[in-house]
Amino acid sequence: MNERIKKLKRNELRIRRLVNTHFAGEFRSVFKGAGLDFDAVRTYQYGDDVRHIDWNVSAKGHGTFVKTFREDRGQTVFLVLDVSGSQRVGGKLDQSRELLGTLALSAISDGSHVGLLTFSDVREQLFRPQKGAGVTNRLLRCLFETPLKSRNTDLEACCNAVLGLLPHRSVVVWVSDFLASGYERSFRVLAKKHDLIAVRMMNKREEEWPNLGIVRMKDSETGRVCWVNSSTKQFRQDNILAANLLEEQFKRLCHGAGASLLSLNAEEDFVDKMAKFFRHRNRVHQ
Repeated sequence: MNERIKKLKRNELRIRRLVNTHFAGEFRSVFKGAGLDFDAVRTYQYGDDVRHIDWNVSAKGHGTFVKTFREDRGQTVFLVLDVSGSQRVGGKLDQSRELLGTLALSAISDGSHVGLLTFSDVREQLFRPQKGAGVTNRLLRCLFETPLKSRNTDLEACCNAVLGLLPHRSVVVWVSDFLASGYERSFRVLAKKHDLIAVRMMNKREEEWPNLGIVRMKDSETGRVCWVNSSTKQFRQDNILAANLLEEQFKRLCHGAGASLLSLNAEEDFVDKMAKFFRHRNRVHQ
């Protein structure tokens, strides 16, 4: 566990340095802008988010004003991990765990309450939000070392579980491949109530098949076996088109729900891409 924590801390340090490139090395919260309290109003400046315009003050005729916010250091960061069968192929689960472990260290060091839910089609493990240095080892053991119960997926049940666990607005970071359907309504409700960051973890080899001839395929969740002919150009094109369609549908879902979306490839280092994502989030919430 000590070696794992050292690696996660190195990841966290890299993310913080990259996120705060423009702040002369001052390590500000990776989750800046997630838990915010109203602070004051000031005159609108070019580039400000129009969603922060205070229309009541602006209507008095003295110019356009925007609301400014300060970070709520008592915020809750709740991490959600899909551990179903489809997540256990192509290195997706291992990469997802490392990513959430890195974010957990960052949130704990920022003084946030941090919790974790792992879910398949049932609640696998729950670590209720806590704060303090003593949280780290217990949360990481829950994330990395707990045996798994089920290979099936139920994203709607996962949404409803999170909604039932968090009475107040929190930052929810949910990592999954989101290869399911029927959860969209609950997803929108979750994104409305909380600051939802959806991290879609995929493996490009699942989408872009090489020519392997006749291949035996086994569904990672149901166990059903079938044979496919991967040598045909049509098969490979259909597979790519289906993957692209699912990706576009999920992008539209996140955009319409107001959730933040980060798409990652399980075979690539996530640090640079995640740092860019949070740097953009921080600018939006300034």
